Amino acid sequence: MFGKGAVNQYICFLRYYLFYIGGFIFILTLSAGIGCKRMNDSGEKNESNSQAAVPRKVLKQKPQIVLQEPVPVGHARVILAIEEKLASGKEIEGDPCSASSCRAKARVVQVQGFGAAFTDPITNGQQVEVYFPMTMAASNGKREVVKGDTLVAEVQSPLVGATFYTVSRYEFQK
Repeated sequence: MFGKGAVNQYICFLRYYLFYIGGFIFILTLSAGIGCKRMNDSGEKNESNSQAAVPRKVLKQKPQIVLQEPVPVGHARVILAIEEKLASGKEIEGDPCSASSCRAKARVVQVQGFGAAFTDPITNGQQVEVYFPMTMAASNGKREVVKGDTLVAEVQSPLVGATFYTVSRYEFQK
């Protein structure tokens, strides 16, 4: 089919092009490797030069981060001014709200933040009704909540059909 000369010519052709293609790939690989090495060297040199300008004590100091406790899911952190204690209305034996009031009217002084899934619109200056599940009486080392007190409180959205915000945690503002 092919003559001896055609096969020899084809073999010479393959040797010639494979040599140049292989050489080209070798040179390409070599140049990419040298380029990457230069980038690493120059990056390290720049880093060491920038560190030389900054005192070591400053480099070893950790950044100070002000940590604020996150607002729980379904709650808002607000500053409340207690305006009026409300009567409980019902006297049930064993209910802590029978002995001391659990509800109050308060004004939202400032909304500090919302937790995930808090959907109720609460704004600064809004008058709200709040409910303290374990009464407003003195307990757990805290004094009684009275009219005129300012509290930093975590409140839960009103439940369906309710009009009051449930105070899950509070501290007196100083």
